[in-house]
Amino acid sequence: MAIMDDQLEEMWQRFAFIDEERAEVDVIETVKADSQERTRFCLVGKLLTKRPFYAEAMKTTFKMVWKPAKGVDITNIGKNLFLFQFHHPLDRQRVMENGPWNFDKYLVLLKEVEGRMQASEIKVEEAFF
Repeated sequence: MAIMDDQLEEMWQRFAFIDEERAEVDVIETVKADSQERTRFCLVGKLLTKRPFYAEAMKTTFKMVWKPAKGVDITNIGKNLFLFQFHHPLDRQRVMENGPWNFDKYLVLLKEVEGRMQASEIKVEEAFF
């Protein structure tokens, strides 16, 4: 083991950063900017039902019906509440303009995400026709 420890110590002594690797990165600002960029194309949706439903079927159905050119990721974020994360603003815009939408005869309310919002803060209460 002593030989291995000596080898590691020697390797560690030769370890050095190049100038580009020494640059400081403001991680908080980078994460915040990345988070805001990702939410720019998001919608929050609420399925108006008290009955149980199969969320995976809903996700698959909307992906097939909306046919977003650049894709959409759909995540459960609460009771009957979903985050629709589009990868292009025109896909999100088309979904908003062609609504209202429903799944299994239940209305789906959609709202654009504004800034940084917590799932508990989101109020989805309107449908636009």
